[in-house]
Amino acid sequence: MKIFKYVILGAILMTLFACENEKNTFSDNPSIYIGGDKEQNATADSVIFSFKKYDDAVQSYDLNLMVYVTGVVSDRARTFVLEVLEDGTNVSSNDYTLGDMEIPAGAYYATLPVTVKRKVEGMDLSEQVASLTVRVKANENFEEGPEENAVYKFVWCDYLIQPAWWQSGFTNVAGPFTQARYKFILDYYGDVDLFELGMIDPNSGRSDDDNKLYAFIAELIDLLNEYNATHDEPYMNDNGDPLEIGTGLTN
Repeated sequence: MKIFKYVILGAILMTLFACENEKNTFSDNPSIYIGGDKEQNATADSVIFSFKKYDDAVQSYDLNLMVYVTGVVSDRARTFVLEVLEDGTNVSSNDYTLGDMEIPAGAYYATLPVTVKRKVEGMDLSEQVASLTVRVKANENFEEGPEENAVYKFVWCDYLIQPAWWQSGFTNVAGPFTQARYKFILDYYGDVDLFELGMIDPNSGRSDDDNKLYAFIAELIDLLNEYNATHDEPYMNDNGDPLEIGTGLTN
C-alpha cells in the first residue's frame, strides 16, 4: 500500500512540474522582442551612428529597429507598443521620430525606422552624444518577450567614432586614430571595413594579410601626396599640422 501511495504521489508531482514547466515555456499569447539591423553595423542591443560620415545636407537619418514576433502569424496587422526610458535617454521627442508600430499581416517581424536628427536642442553633437532608449511594452496583441531582448539603445553624434577595425595592426602602419586621418580614408574609400576586407584580424587586432594591408597604406600615402600637390593647403590633422600616414606616428 505504501509503495502504491508513493507511486501516486510521484505521478502527481511529475504532473505538476510538467504543467509548471509548460507554463514557463509556452504562452497562448504571442510576444515581441527587439534588436538591431546588422546592415547598419548594429549590435543586439544598441547602435552607434555618426552624421560626420555624411555631408551637411544630411540633417536626419533612419536607424532601423528590428521587431520580431514569437508564436503563429496573424492574418491581420497588429500594433505593438514601445516606451521611452528616461534612464538612457537625453533627448526630447522633438529630436527623433518613431515609425509605425505595426507588424504586417502574415509577418513574423517588422522594420521600424527611428528617424534621428542632426541638430538636437541644447546639445552640440560635434562634442556630445545623443541617446534614445526604448523598451517593449505589453499590449492587447503582444506580451513582452525575453528580458535580454526587451531594451534597445540608439546613440548618435556628429563627430567620427573610431571604427572597431582601427586597432594596433592598423595604428602601427598608418598612425593613431584622429578625426582627420579617418575622414581622409572615408573621403576616398567610403565606410570601409578592414575586417571584411581581410586586412585586420578581428580577434587579435593585428594584420591579417600584410600584402593587402601594406598595399592599402601605399595607396593612402599616394592619395595624400596627390591631394597636397593639387591644393593650396595640405590636408590638415586634428592638431593643426599637415596629416601624415605611415609608421612611427604619435598623432
